[in-house]
Amino acid sequence: MNHDVAWLLALSGRVLEGARLYVDYPEVNPPLIVWLNLPVAWAAGQTGLAPATVFRLAVVALAGIALGAGAALSRGRHAGGGGAGAA
Repeated sequence: MNHDVAWLLALSGRVLEGARLYVDYPEVNPPLIVWLNLPVAWAAGQTGLAPATVFRLAVVALAGIALGAGAALSRGRHAGGGGAGAA
């Protein structure tokens, strides 16, 4: 994990604790990136796992969901079920 991801996870944890983004901590990124890390920071706090571990698990889970969705769309297209490119 690089320093940017680690900082955003740490910042997300601080926001969950009540810190105000752009007021209590300097940040140049738009707020969406911090908001997207809030579930990871929350899950890390609830489980006691390291935020980096929860982040990696979340990435693997999201990749699995994306692969499953792609496979489902591909099966539907090959079976004549239409899909996004059906005419």
